[in-house]
Amino acid sequence: MVFNDLEKQLSKYFKQISQKASASRKARVKLQVMRAFELNQKRKKPFMLLIGSQWKKVISSIGVLALIGVFVLPQKNNEVIAGVVNPLYGPVEIIRGEKSFLAEKDTNLLIGDFVKVGAKAQARISLPNQVVSVAEHNTQVKVTDMGEIFLVKGTLDNTVFRSGEFATSRGIIKSSPGAAFEVTVTETGETTVLLEKNQVEVFDLGEGSLSLSAGDSLTLRSDTDLSIIKEDENSLLSESQIQSIKAKLIIARSKVLSGIEKQFAGDSQLANKDINSAEQTFLSIAQALKTNRQKEISRRINLKTVNLEEVYSLVASKTKNQELLQEIRAVESLFVILHNNRGNLAFGKPNTAVTPFNKIVTLQHLYSLGTPDQSSYHELLKDKYVQNFLNDIYQNELVIDQISYLGSQIELLPSHPYTKDFLKSVSDKADPYIQQVLNQKIENAL
Repeated sequence: MVFNDLEKQLSKYFKQISQKASASRKARVKLQVMRAFELNQKRKKPFMLLIGSQWKKVISSIGVLALIGVFVLPQKNNEVIAGVVNPLYGPVEIIRGEKSFLAEKDTNLLIGDFVKVGAKAQARISLPNQVVSVAEHNTQVKVTDMGEIFLVKGTLDNTVFRSGEFATSRGIIKSSPGAAFEVTVTETGETTVLLEKNQVEVFDLGEGSLSLSAGDSLTLRSDTDLSIIKEDENSLLSESQIQSIKAKLIIARSKVLSGIEKQFAGDSQLANKDINSAEQTFLSIAQALKTNRQKEISRRINLKTVNLEEVYSLVASKTKNQELLQEIRAVESLFVILHNNRGNLAFGKPNTAVTPFNKIVTLQHLYSLGTPDQSSYHELLKDKYVQNFLNDIYQNELVIDQISYLGSQIELLPSHPYTKDFLKSVSDKADPYIQQVLNQKIENAL
């Protein structure tokens, strides 16, 4: 069959097709045909022999064979300028057909050109659709069409002003206008997309696709199936996820109160370290929302793009657990009050051997700077540390040992109104025999 006969039959087939293919199907077939064509160019064998039964099945099942005309049939567009490359530093090689040469400033790129960035080099690639990609060292790309790049290996840092398309051996990334993202391909073809701004749609080699929002990170491996991962997007939190979030909340509030105590003591450097660590722990709750299957493909959130105030809404979209949501709001309020009053922390550091008491006094100082609306969060967190104190008591199995331990802890407390308030709070939550002892201690000693 000569080229003209093939062209006529394809044209006839296109006219008979009534069903339109979805965008995801088009993108997937486009990638498959392109990869097959690349293999054909390397081996110099007839293209249809390389497609095989799997490719034929995919191509024949949908009406998007028009894409083959772009990637398979001989084109007379080799002289069409498809972009410009600018070496930023180091050697950047252009491979065009059987020839190769070093790129200079504003070197034009043609469809089919390979760009190889040296081990100590960097280049900027600009495409007609206002896509600007910075190719890092040891990066290899091929310009496959106007506004389209195939990343063989390495890293591209992309800024897309209109829309753009990037392909790798693992999938296709279609970007929205204004998107900024990084794509990295390893020697084995593993593809990682890190989105910094706006949205992109990622297609795998199967039937799956996934939308990424700012801050998301996604890794495509040879066995990645995005159609399964997408099912998890609307799932509610599992019990293990809820427990993980609760653990992070405990760590976050403990760290931030520790930082505040160090600030009271005048050690700003250590205070900042603890407070910053507390914020990162709190923000990492966003990552705990990912299911195990999502974690298997390393779909991670870039915590630098998540605000403290967003954590609540992210969790609220995955659970109706009001106790958990209230605790998130309470810990969030610690950061809010702290940020608004960092220069007003002129309080003395509580310095006793009873840690729950110290934390409650620190909470009292901090919430004295807050708003009336935040008082409910104060009581919630205060109850947490009262329960911690009771748990320490109940670790002793015998009642007589519990009472003995309680007496030893009371002796460590200062004579102060905060102490009386603390013991009353403990008494309200304690078992009757502990309440009786506490009430006597409060009446006699305080």
